[in-house]
Amino acid sequence: MIEDSFFRSMSLAEDLGEPTRFSHYRPTRRAAAVLNAVLQPNAATMVIAPYGSGKSLAAGVAALAVRNGEDDRQVVAGMVDAVDELAPEIGHQIRDRLHSCRSGLVVVLSGYEPDPLAVIARTAGMAKAPQTVEGFGKAFREGGWDHVSIIWDEFGRHLEGLVGEGRPDELDILQRLAERCVRANGPTMSLTLLLHQNLLAYAARLNETTRSEWRKVEGRFAAVRMVEDSQEIYQLIAHVVGGLRPAAPKEKTPPGVIDKVRAARWLDDMADNAKVGQVLADARPLTPGALQILPTLVARVGQNERSLFAFLRETDLNETVGIEEVYTAFADALRSDVGIGGAYRRWLETESARSRAHSPLQREALAAACVLQLGTSGERRRLPRSVLELALMRPGTGPTEISKAIDDLLEANLLLWRRHNDDVAVWHGADIDVSLRVKEERERQAIGFDLQSFLEERFPAPNLRTPGHNARYGVNRFFAGGYVAAADIDGLQESAAPRVKYVLARNRTEIGVATAAARRIDHEGTILVIPSRPVEVESAAVEVLALEALRADRDFLAIDPMVSTELDELESVAFQQLAALMRSLLDPRGGSATWWSAGERLPVSGDRPASMAASQLLDDWYGLTPAIANEQLMREHASRTMQTAPRVNKPHAFQPYA
Repeated sequence: MIEDSFFRSMSLAEDLGEPTRFSHYRPTRRAAAVLNAVLQPNAATMVIAPYGSGKSLAAGVAALAVRNGEDDRQVVAGMVDAVDELAPEIGHQIRDRLHSCRSGLVVVLSGYEPDPLAVIARTAGMAKAPQTVEGFGKAFREGGWDHVSIIWDEFGRHLEGLVGEGRPDELDILQRLAERCVRANGPTMSLTLLLHQNLLAYAARLNETTRSEWRKVEGRFAAVRMVEDSQEIYQLIAHVVGGLRPAAPKEKTPPGVIDKVRAARWLDDMADNAKVGQVLADARPLTPGALQILPTLVARVGQNERSLFAFLRETDLNETVGIEEVYTAFADALRSDVGIGGAYRRWLETESARSRAHSPLQREALAAACVLQLGTSGERRRLPRSVLELALMRPGTGPTEISKAIDDLLEANLLLWRRHNDDVAVWHGADIDVSLRVKEERERQAIGFDLQSFLEERFPAPNLRTPGHNARYGVNRFFAGGYVAAADIDGLQESAAPRVKYVLARNRTEIGVATAAARRIDHEGTILVIPSRPVEVESAAVEVLALEALRADRDFLAIDPMVSTELDELESVAFQQLAALMRSLLDPRGGSATWWSAGERLPVSGDRPASMAASQLLDDWYGLTPAIANEQLMREHASRTMQTAPRVNKPHAFQPYA
């Protein structure tokens, strides 16, 4: 029933050149904020909206109004009246622009862009990209534009690219660009990011220090959230479930449930009894609680409709699907929501409480208290006890059993019920701020920290194999891996054994120093690997060290049973980030590093990896190596077999190599 075309969306980079492709657009109230974000001067906006919500389409229409070419005006003019009805101020702004002679520049970036400044410069007609965002001012003024609108479509893929390539620190370019946009005049500027989740949702594989930096960047943007939780989405869920389930369930909607759903103002305050009953019936085997929470939960921690319908397709609809099943399915997403106001802390508190519950119903009640209080923007929603009891209703579980389970949780201090304002919340939480302790421990570990020693002990440099040379000569030679600081290269002595030294250059100055030193070395035996970009791994390494220190602190672990779990998660993420940051230096295909030996740069590339270049070096250095069939002779020490059975092995070892 759900086809791939259901998720298809427009591509601004490909479609903006054909204005007629936007002519079918029909403005909505939810999309008016997107129009305003692109049109408004001095705005930096992050639009978070589901797939298929029309955010790219709305941004494209606003881009046509900014550009204001002849073909653009013909398309936009047919939509102005509809915009007037929904947002008169925006409609007036568009109409005024269409009737004027003003024209603007639209810069579209899409997905992962390693050099966004180069894309902006190319769109503005600049021959060379500036080094900073301030370098665009002259070109923009000379272009005659009154407004420059920068739209970054599929921005989430750019974030994933930065994380995957170990370059998360480069997000500071976005911060500087946002600051430039909100202050620009003559022409004015706007920056609009289109993505499917909040920025911190893409930071699940980053350590706590980098997440903090990303939080600062996120704070530079106004957030526009297009959360679809209307009556239509609940009807659509029910319709999809009806098409996916093997057979209609025999259970009927329990008496009084419809009135309780209406009293709780669920299903977007659906008021018609017949319509409520029909939606609940069509959505079975989803319980009313599961149906109510799904749109909000996938908007908060998932990818909106894509996550929603993926969940429905993957769930066993032969069995009842309640809050417990929804909570379990999205547990990883809740754990990854680490941004400001993120769900991670509440998930952690809930898991701690669930570990102390005594029955499946009690655990489901705690899960329901967690997810029903989640707002769409980090806020906490009030949860009356009657609503919690309604969320737990499912076939075979009566109101008396539900009420007793909640009472038991209250008595065990796992739930807190504020009777004065009728608000239920998870009582038990972690008794310590682990992030704060990690920060304090980082500051202690940073004193006297030796990066090279840490890497040699915890993240040793890989050896470089030379299969080509070894196969040709019947030997087992390799380059022993190690690290070296840029300032220590000149002190390297000639080595009898082949070695490869990875240079830890922390800034571009050190990269220059290392490159100059590599050109001066004239002796054989050593390969130097110099990064093309600074290797900024010290922060990640210090965090790994801090987490290991806390992990060994038994008194700290004893404070709360969930501290150990949280530390394990943070340590795993921190080590993954360290590995990602080091990958650019250690990659044997030389994608982000240059390889040097004896003052010459080696031809290392994706098509010719370092092992081939190293094999050629050994062929040159050890060209007189005899071709011997038995590699046991080509050892630093004789093997045990050679020592104990010389008369048997030696005659065979000296046979000609064929």
